Amino acid sequence: WILWVSDRIAGLDGAVIGVAAPPALALPLLTLGALWLVLIPSMVRWAAILPIVAAVAFWAMADRPMVLISANGALVGVMTADGRALNRAKGEKFTAQTWLENDGDLAGQRAAAARVGLVPGALAMQFDLGAVPLRIVEGEQSTGALVALCQPGGLLILTEALANGRLDEPPCTIIDREVLAQRGALALVLRDGRLAMTGARDWSGQRLWTQEPARVESTDSAGAVAKAGSAPGLPVVPRP
Repeated sequence: WILWVSDRIAGLDGAVIGVAAPPALALPLLTLGALWLVLIPSMVRWAAILPIVAAVAFWAMADRPMVLISANGALVGVMTADGRALNRAKGEKFTAQTWLENDGDLAGQRAAAARVGLVPGALAMQFDLGAVPLRIVEGEQSTGALVALCQPGGLLILTEALANGRLDEPPCTIIDREVLAQRGALALVLRDGRLAMTGARDWSGQRLWTQEPARVESTDSAGAVAKAGSAPGLPVVPRP
């Protein structure tokens, strides 16, 4: 009887809703407000509503990264009007499900991969993040093809390492497996109309078993950037 009731209730429309992962400040504020409300035995206790309301507001206004790149570069997720679009319908299932759950998205990986957003092309999957052209290249490509895909101010994601180590003065930011091995999985968010890139290694810091993080090189007068650096409009945001 218990299992039957649970199954019927779980099958109702709206029985399960997706909730996006909270920002770092939301849960401490919520905890502070709850403890204040329970432990303060006077009328002052109702002031606890303020941090609770602030926590809910922060949670409701939380922004998810526009682009997520897995640690091995095989999976890329781009936020669209219909939710996060993935470049793969299968494979990297755990990572895909984690991304969607943190977005508050109840869709499966196959449904997310079918969303309108990433456009398959002859050489690469394409997506435009405002003024930033995004290209995802799977497998090895010739240097000439990569040069054609590396548009000024754009972002080029490679599932394999560059064959010759790097392109000469590329006009775009290039992320390949070598960069991901040094910085870990990457998240790109919009800040003040520009894309900021943060790596998992920027948060976790240096460990005995990890490689030295990639250095960020400044752009020259022509706007050329190093492979692990930052392009105009696409700065790398360091973390402690």
